[in-house]
Amino acid sequence: MKRRLYYLLPDTSHAEKLVEDLGDTTISKQDVHAVAKDSTHLNGIEDVHGLTENDRDYFVEWFLWRINLALFFVALIAFVAILIWSPGVWLILPLAIMLGTFISGLIFVLRLPNVHLNEFLPALQHGEVLLMIDVPPSDVEKMDHHVHQKHPEVVTGGVCWHV
Repeated sequence: MKRRLYYLLPDTSHAEKLVEDLGDTTISKQDVHAVAKDSTHLNGIEDVHGLTENDRDYFVEWFLWRINLALFFVALIAFVAILIWSPGVWLILPLAIMLGTFISGLIFVLRLPNVHLNEFLPALQHGEVLLMIDVPPSDVEKMDHHVHQKHPEVVTGGVCWHV
């Protein structure tokens, strides 16, 4: 799983210059994405989205979170039912499922970075450009330093997981 770095730039010319400067790094063109107000074409960026497009990572997170909660509560109901009608060794199964869903949710909340496109809507509506760069987790700090060293006008928007 990669990390997606979010950078806000004042306009399209700054975004194009930043992408041009990424040419001397190991970042490939398919790892660079952008969101602009009217999804205009940006030189050097093949994947430009408009404001009206859906955030796929947000949907995946929303869907998996709901499944995790549903599984927890189904296991809780099964635990109570087994406890009432025939307590025994079968109580371990719903307890294990509840513990597994709880721990996976806790790890997700505490360990995975979380930023979504809707947090940038006000800036994007004012004409700024959101540049997203996918990097391995070990390269996040190095890439952030590289971007800020060459482009001090960039505003860091955060880091998120990306599939």
